[in-house]
Parts: sequence; C-alpha cells; structure tokens
Amino acid sequence: MNCEPHVAALVCAENIALNYLLHEVPEPPQQKPTEHFRGSEEEYTLSFSKEKELVEVLSFLAKTKDGSDYIPAMCVEQGLNGAALKALLAINKRTYTDGDGLLQSLKTGFENIFKPERGSSTEITKRLLEMIVQMCSSRIASRLRLTGKKRKNSKASINDILQEAIEGTRQIHPQKLIRFNLEESLLLFRAESKSVIQSVNEWSNHRVSHRLNDIVEKMYRLNNVHGLQQLLHLIPHGPTKVIKQAAFTATLLNIIRKVSRYKEAAQVLHRIAKKFPLVRNIEIQLATLPQEAFDRPHHPEYSPSLRAVLSRLGKINGKQYNVSQISRFMRNDKTKNPDEQFSEQTTRILQEAKIHAEIQLIAYCEIESPPLFPRAIASSKDACFLCHAFIQNHHKMHTSRTHGRLYPGWRLPNLLSFKTLEHRFNEILVDRARQSIRARDKGQMCARPYPNESTLLPMLISASTMSAVQDLVEITTGGVSLAGVSPGSGTVERAVSTADPPKDIKVISSCFLAPNDPFTGVITPTASSPFFQAGPLHIHLEMEESSASESTTKCLAFSIERMNVKQITKLPIGSLMLDVMELERDMTYALPADGTFCLTAHDITVKIVCKQ
Repeated sequence: MNCEPHVAALVCAENIALNYLLHEVPEPPQQKPTEHFRGSEEEYTLSFSKEKELVEVLSFLAKTKDGSDYIPAMCVEQGLNGAALKALLAINKRTYTDGDGLLQSLKTGFENIFKPERGSSTEITKRLLEMIVQMCSSRIASRLRLTGKKRKNSKASINDILQEAIEGTRQIHPQKLIRFNLEESLLLFRAESKSVIQSVNEWSNHRVSHRLNDIVEKMYRLNNVHGLQQLLHLIPHGPTKVIKQAAFTATLLNIIRKVSRYKEAAQVLHRIAKKFPLVRNIEIQLATLPQEAFDRPHHPEYSPSLRAVLSRLGKINGKQYNVSQISRFMRNDKTKNPDEQFSEQTTRILQEAKIHAEIQLIAYCEIESPPLFPRAIASSKDACFLCHAFIQNHHKMHTSRTHGRLYPGWRLPNLLSFKTLEHRFNEILVDRARQSIRARDKGQMCARPYPNESTLLPMLISASTMSAVQDLVEITTGGVSLAGVSPGSGTVERAVSTADPPKDIKVISSCFLAPNDPFTGVITPTASSPFFQAGPLHIHLEMEESSASESTTKCLAFSIERMNVKQITKLPIGSLMLDVMELERDMTYALPADGTFCLTAHDITVKIVCKQ
C-alpha cells in the first residue's frame, strides 16, 4: 500500500487538533455579505440571489430528523441554456454507506414536493405545504416539543409555553402597550396562541398529517402578529413573575419562527417555480463520492507529536515556541499533559472524523466539473469554522453564515483530485494556528462561549444587482408589479395595471449595515428594476399576479416620499410604521384604509401611499 497520498491527511488531522486545543471557537458567528462571483451571470437561468434562496430553503427542509448526526447540505447545479436543474444533496458521513437509507428517504421526499401540479397559487402552495409537512413531520413535532415521554426534566411543550406566555402578558404594564401601540397585537397574540393550543390538542388526540398542517398554518399566523417580538420582550420575568427564565422569550420566538418557516418554504418554492418553470422539473441528485474517498490513513508506525507540529510552525513573534510555552494557551485539562491531549485528539480525528456534507458537495462538483459551477451552498445549520474556511479558500461557492465553532471530528475526502486543495488548506490551518498563538501570547484572544449553531436567515430576498451591504426591502401586495418612477423628485408617482386593488402588504426584508454613501435623500430608481433608494434604504415594490384572469383590470397608483422630522411628527396616531431593521422574515399587514404606510431604517423614514 502506498502511504504517500495519506501524508497530507495526517498533517491535516494534526493541524485540526492543534487549532482545536488552541481555540474551540476561533471566530465569532457572522453573516457573510453576498459575494460577487466572476463569470457571466447571463449564463445562469437563476440569478445568484434566487439560486442562494432556493438552496437555503431546500437545506432547511432536508433536516428531517433530530440529532447532530447526518447534517445535510445542498447546492443547485444549473445546465447551460436552462436545459436542466439539479439539486445536489449530501449528509455528514463517516463511511461510504453511512446514512444511505436517510439519503434515499430525503430524495423521495423532495421528489414528492416537486411533483408537477396544476391549480391556483393558493392550491399549489397548500399542496406544497402538505408534502413538506409529510416529509418533515418528525422534525416539526420535535420543534413543537410534542415528542417523547413526559419526564421530570423534559422541556415544556409548545402548549405549556404559549399558556405561560398568555399569563405573562397579563403582567405587562398597560402604559407600555399604549406607548408602543401594541394593544391590538396583544389581543391577536392571545387569540392566535389559543388557536394553536387547540390545534395541538386535536393533533395529540389523533396524530394525522392534516392536523399537523393546521398547526404549522396557525404558527405562521402567530408569527405574523404585528410587533410580536417587541410584545414578548415586554413580558416581565423574574422570581416573583409568571415568567421565571430570562431566556423565555428567545425560546418561544425560536420555536414560532422555525415552525413558521415550513409555511414560508412552501410559499418561496411556489414563488420561485412560478417565475422559473425550470424549478418545477428539478432533479434531486445524491452527491455520492467514490468509495475510496472515505478511506482512512493507515500508518502503523505513526505517532502524533506536538513537538514536531510546533517546529513546523516556525518562529512566531520572533521566537520558536515549545510545548511548555504553548501549554498555557491550550484547553485546560489538568489530568493530561499537552502532548497527551494532542495525541489523543489527533488519533480520534484519524479514526472517527466525518466528511461534512458541504465538503462532499464541493468534491462532487470538482469531480463532475459542470459547465456552470454551483455558486451557493447551504447546510441546515450554519457552517462550522472548518467548512467555512475551506469554502472561502475554494473561492467558487458562497455560504451565508458561520457559527465559528471548530469541530475536531472533521476530515477531507481521500481523493487525488483534491490533493491541491488539501495542501492549500493545510497552509491555512498552519497560518491560523500561528495567528492564535500570536494573539494568545499578547492576551488579545479570550475563550468564546459556544454559539447558537442553528439560525434562521432572511428567506424571501428579491433579486437585485445592488450590493448586499445595504438595507433591502421588498414590498409585495396582491395584484401586479409596481415599477418605474419619475426621476429627480422627492415624491414619485406611477399608474400601473392591476387585476385587483391591494388589500394587504407583505414586507420582505434583508437588513445589513450600509456604508456611508453620497446620496442626499432624493429617491433614485435604478435603470433596470423597480428599486427606489433613499440613502442606505433601498425599496423594491412588487405585486403578485392575480389568479382571477376574468377580473376587470383596474388602475392603481402609488407615491413614495422621503419624510423629514417635522412631517413624521404630524403623522396621525396609529399610523402603520415598519422598522426595517427589526424585520427578520416576511410579514403581512392589513393595508390601512387610506393606503398609507411608512418604512424606517436608521434615521430615514419613507412614506408610501397606494392609491386606488
């Protein structure tokens, strides 16, 4: 057996073990700005933003079972000239056949979701949700804490939590509700919570799929209660209060948002498929690597040596660090010396490490070498430190977020075609170890707490050619797209055709801190899309097409005006004003009778009036 190809794998395991002993969370959680990929965007049928959106939806749905095993990841491969579309799927694997049953189950589940279906938008979205709930029923029940036996230390179910929240809202000071205009929101929260509790009770008595659908629908409605987050944060907590735990609100919001995401996923999939028919015929492809990719290094005489690895780092801060100097930077286990800790960790990596799903997808695409390389990759969890570092070094794909934690049970596939990337990655790990030692020695790096590894990214993001380091808002109403403005004016108006006048508005938001820009506040449309810009606030108005083709075409006009402080103070009490920076998902609001609502971000406020 030729052991030479395995040398890089041994070095990689040593580098991972060293970095883990130096810092378990090398970087803080962070959301990555959308990168601009080289190459012609026109070659792809789906824009990068839509490809990313589709990948993130699918990867969320692919986690159908609880636990840290078999974490899935997905990417989308587009054919030339829109000829085909493949969704590539992988899960964390220790061996070649690891998790094969789950992969086949996921493939079947996705194929059921994408079965062609005719009908109205409402009917198709309903069927999509039914298929999604069928595929993800176990995971949804777990998120609602409705699985397992009741035990003394078991977590409270969604019913118990909502009932506690309802009682807790009775302790909110009335003046706070008036101050934040949340009286109606409180009444709606209580009503929707009781509706969820009733549906959960019905499901518990007879666990059938359509009743779980009903719970998801009602959780979605609860999620869309205006000012929900702000309302829940007003609930007092403490030893003498109904709510004892400080983390109560965060826990409840997390459950509501993640269960609501299944309904949002159905809406997004329908929305993308309606605009891009190619998505309706998407092929689910398992990204299976060759069996030899899972071979492990076999060196009977090999023995990990921390001293040898440190010598490989060379001089840092002008000196060569030895084991005793490094030991004070490492994870503190007083029962073992640094050499022993390092040796055990390296051996464990070589014997037990998994190839994470994101790495399998990259390796699969490198082997297949498609004409259009996938540009976005996503897992059901935020990318770990090592996956994120590798994706960045690979330079061909984008992942939206990393939690920054280093998992030592991580490895690269054993593929000759991957050796260049492996050598390059080893250099990155060595450089990272040097940085950690340098920072540790200067007291510039302290231990970070374990991060939340599963976060929800904004899902419904409109396509745009603008930079992603801006505030982007897409407003959708029932009808047709609102597009175009008269340039050079602080107020813009435009009449458009619509099947029906709008009755409600859906605000879809992705918020980022904007850099300083030269705009003076005059709203300027982009040349190619219905976007409006007021400083760092960017707005896209869009109306969905009506399914009622026989409806009489009516005319709808709108105006947009940037407001000053004096104008804001003159707004009527109770005006609908939406803070873009607080939006983390799509929200639906009833359109006021006068058709007026306001958007605010940072110190900018914009008034939008829909005129019938």
